[in-house]
Amino acid sequence: MNLKKVLLATDFSRPSMQLLDCLDEFKTLGLEEVVLVHVIDARAKGVAKAYQGLEREILEAQQKRLESIGLRVKSLIPVAIPNLELVKIAREEQVSLILISSHGQGIIKNIYLGSTTNDVIRVSTVPVMIEKYQNIDSDACSIMCLNKFKKVLLTLDFSIHSQRLLDEFKGLAHLVEEVVLLTVIEGSYNDEELRLNIEARQAQIQEIQLDLEKLGLRVKTIVQQGSAADVIVRTAEDEEITLVMMAKRGAGLIRELLLGSTAHDVIKRSSRPVLLIPTAAQ
Repeated sequence: MNLKKVLLATDFSRPSMQLLDCLDEFKTLGLEEVVLVHVIDARAKGVAKAYQGLEREILEAQQKRLESIGLRVKSLIPVAIPNLELVKIAREEQVSLILISSHGQGIIKNIYLGSTTNDVIRVSTVPVMIEKYQNIDSDACSIMCLNKFKKVLLTLDFSIHSQRLLDEFKGLAHLVEEVVLLTVIEGSYNDEELRLNIEARQAQIQEIQLDLEKLGLRVKTIVQQGSAADVIVRTAEDEEITLVMMAKRGAGLIRELLLGSTAHDVIKRSSRPVLLIPTAAQ
C-alpha cells in the first residue's frame, strides 16, 4: 500500500473541510495526486440541482488550495447514490485510499451524516481512512491526530486476515515511528485455559514484533482478555495512538459491518482515526 493517489470525499461540512489539512501531511509522505469528490445525492432531486453551482465553486476553491501545495487534483461532482458512487470512482481512478470524515452534513442536510461513511466502509474494496475530530460541534472543530503515522495500533487475531493486514502495514512501515501490536482473547476460559491461550498469543505476537523491529520500528505488544472493541478503544486512548489499523473481512456488498461487529464498534466509538483494510479475497 502507498499514499501516492487518494480519493477525498467532501460534503463541505466543517469536518470534511478539515480533511484538506490531512493532505499537507500526506504530501510529505509521498502523496502526488488527489481525486476530490462531492456526490450530489440523486435522491435529493430539485434541491440538489439548486445547490450545484455553489458546490462547484466551493470544490474549485478546494482544488486550487491543493494545487497550490504541488498536488495534481481531479475534482468531480456526480449526481448519484453517494456511497456507491464514491466506491465506483475509487476503483476507476485506482486510488490507494479513500479519506472520509466520520461526521458531516453539508449544504444539503443529512447526505453524509454518518450513514454515508458507514455505507462506504461496508461496500468498499479499497482501504478507507475515517477521520476523527476534536470539538466536533463547535467552531474549534479540528482533526484529532495530525501526525497519523506517528504511533499506529495494529489489531491482530492471527487469521489469514491478520496476515493480509500485516502485509499492508509493512508497505507503510517506512512512514511509522512506533507500532503497538494488540491481540484480544475473547470468550470464557478457566484459569489454565486462559494461561495457555495467553502464552500462545504472546509467542505469536513476539514473532511479529521481531520481524517489525528488523524494519527499524519501535514495537510494543499487548495481549488482553475481554471484548475486542472495548479493549481496542481503551488501548487507543491509553497508548495515545494516532491511527488504529484494522482488517475488514467482508468485500463488496457483503454486509459484514453490522451493528455489533468489532470493526463497526471501533469506528463508531474510537476518538482516534481508523484505517480499515479490506482483506477478503477479491
